[in-house]
Amino acid sequence: MPLKRGTIRTLTVNALQRKKDLTYRLAEPNDFDNVLKISEGLHDGHDYLPLIFHQWLKYDNSAVMLALDDEEPIGLLAGFIVDNGSTVVWRGGRVVPGRRGQGVFRGLREALDDFLGEHFPNVCREQVSVYTTQIPNSKDNPWRRILEYDALYYAVDEKTSLSNNLPSENKLVIESCTKEYFSDKIISCPSTKKLFANNPLVVDRCPFMPLRSNVDFILREHDLHMFVEKCSDALPRSFSHGVYAQRTESTEWLATVYTDNPALFKAHLLHQFKRACEVIQGKFTFFTFQDRHMTALTRNVLGNMVGLKEVNIFNFGNAPLRIFERDFKQ
Repeated sequence: MPLKRGTIRTLTVNALQRKKDLTYRLAEPNDFDNVLKISEGLHDGHDYLPLIFHQWLKYDNSAVMLALDDEEPIGLLAGFIVDNGSTVVWRGGRVVPGRRGQGVFRGLREALDDFLGEHFPNVCREQVSVYTTQIPNSKDNPWRRILEYDALYYAVDEKTSLSNNLPSENKLVIESCTKEYFSDKIISCPSTKKLFANNPLVVDRCPFMPLRSNVDFILREHDLHMFVEKCSDALPRSFSHGVYAQRTESTEWLATVYTDNPALFKAHLLHQFKRACEVIQGKFTFFTFQDRHMTALTRNVLGNMVGLKEVNIFNFGNAPLRIFERDFKQ
């Protein structure tokens, strides 16, 4: 059921550890300046929310909730409905530093749960992606870890980005994958769907089950570049996607490769890096997300062969990117 912007409700709940009530309501375009204040200083120049905020408000499968204290926004949480209406994915959660630990975020969750339960009655599970070594804390409705990726980050300077002397991919040829091929072959055929091992695709840290209904949503929000290995009549044994993403003060390329074959993995990784250099042609950060058994190979290819320097983004160190899931309680 699409969200009707003309029927915005205002919800009031008591914030934990505070006597004063907070007000929760859906965000509107004129809230942008306040969203900038809430996001100020986050993610060391890699914040995405200010650049995507207005688009989120236009989507019919999303809701962006604000927490206000005397009309001053102090927190935000966004929820997106995917997987044929069965899953809500939490995104963009943040609370201003001086109000953290006071129940603001819990109030945001309760207000958004109430709204989604009324407007999207088929939601049965919720998912979230986090950089952490610990499972999110919840005693009454525990989270289940469904996927984990090692995350590596590499600084690419302008000289390297513009260089033509990048390593070759040997005899393996990686080529672009169209939207139609992705929909009809990669996520529809049982043999290629096994690439995801019944787990979600993670596109720019956002999980999506490999379903046709998710394709348009993925492509409308992300500048997605998809690749497969060149093969004749056989179905591919590998798939990868890279997201070109502009952030508040930086540019990123986020690459994920799906294959257990080390040679194909290496070929995709190099092809992703070359495409990133062609598209960006300047300074950027190259992100990779991979199963742990491919991390050493990733470091060898990007660190030793390409000569990139590994960097620490968001002060997370080598914390993995994990996807958690739990039942959505209406």
